[in-house]
Amino acid sequence: MSYKNKRKANRHDTKHDFLLSLEDRITYNYKKRFSTNEIVEVVNVSFEILIKGKWHTIIRYDSHHGYLHKHIRLTFSDEKTIVEQVNIPGTHSDWLTWAINDLIENFMEYKKIFFEDNSIVNNS
Repeated sequence: MSYKNKRKANRHDTKHDFLLSLEDRITYNYKKRFSTNEIVEVVNVSFEILIKGKWHTIIRYDSHHGYLHKHIRLTFSDEKTIVEQVNIPGTHSDWLTWAINDLIENFMEYKKIFFEDNSIVNNS
């Protein structure tokens, strides 16, 4: 087994989600090192909304490139996003906590902006 494959084998993915309301949820997953239980990558922290029976991600964070960044979905009809670097100091664990808290604290504003920008009528 190569060093790169051995390194990947020493990690495991953990995934969770929780509802903010019947139509809003946060889904997050991250990679942990088996030996230390240290979070080594924020794979995804997303705010998703339920529209016509289907979940759609409108904001998500990840640290795939070694730093935390945010993907903002622009339109309902197209899944393209704009990407913004987030300048938060700390570890991957700190970034995971920060991203979850940001979505919990701001999901109503993110949802309102998304609906206004897309002329979508809220489900509720």
